[in-house]
Amino acid sequence: MAATFLLGFDVGCSRHSSSLEDTLGVLERMNHLMDEAEVQRTYFMLGNFVEEMAGRFNSGELDKYFGLSSPLADVQSHTYSHRAWMSLPTRPDVAPASTQEISAELDMARGIIKDKLGRDVIGVRTPYGYYKGLEEYPEIVGVLVEAEYRYVSSDLRDKDWGICPGFQDGDALRQPRDYWGWPLLEIPSHGWQDSAFAGSKTAGVPQFDLWEKSKLEVYAISHYGELMLEAKKISKSNGNKEIFVGSCFHPFAMASYDKDLRILSGLIDFAKKNEVHVAGYSSLVFGAG
Repeated sequence: MAATFLLGFDVGCSRHSSSLEDTLGVLERMNHLMDEAEVQRTYFMLGNFVEEMAGRFNSGELDKYFGLSSPLADVQSHTYSHRAWMSLPTRPDVAPASTQEISAELDMARGIIKDKLGRDVIGVRTPYGYYKGLEEYPEIVGVLVEAEYRYVSSDLRDKDWGICPGFQDGDALRQPRDYWGWPLLEIPSHGWQDSAFAGSKTAGVPQFDLWEKSKLEVYAISHYGELMLEAKKISKSNGNKEIFVGSCFHPFAMASYDKDLRILSGLIDFAKKNEVHVAGYSSLVFGAG
């Protein structure tokens, strides 16, 4: 049985109540925790956030917050300003960007991440996420392929456009795949986008932000843990083929619901105890670190 829990953190500004200081504190503690646990992870960085942080902090401080000196900390793109790539039925307040605007945002973010953080970008997490990812948007896939992106994580929603997709979409198993044979890998996420735990505008999301912290901690670890165990079962029934569990975490949300990182620490411990590999998203392109 082979299962891998992919750690992906969308790093940027927040509409939640967490202050910048709280978010940066969480990032610093995350780096220490995951380096100590020898855990690989991917930070999907908003370009405008990187731009702002580089204007505030020196290189040593940026390293502290973003793990730039750690071989386990992978830095990729979350576009420049988090503009939606398409309309979302559950978020009528969000207007999508044009294909040309998407291309410009990608270029801006990639340039800033290279200039300010010294990292080359080959992957991108889309803002918000979409049902079936980019299947109905070959022109956007074309933009990514032309810009030589190796992977995208855009398939982050279920058929009702909720933010807690499972492994199945009808008869299809939601696992990494390409688009029509083009050289671009789609890497889906599974389970709650954790912004739900800090309070979400998306229809149908429980009011997790009103739960007691202890109750949420137990629920969250169980929720993602069950996904890991389900991945192992799917692997066993498919000849031990590796099955991936994609996560969609946000440090600004964690600063609200998991400031002391008890949930993140619990998930890493759960994975190790159950022989589930933990890796960053880019490991699917470059191999596990």
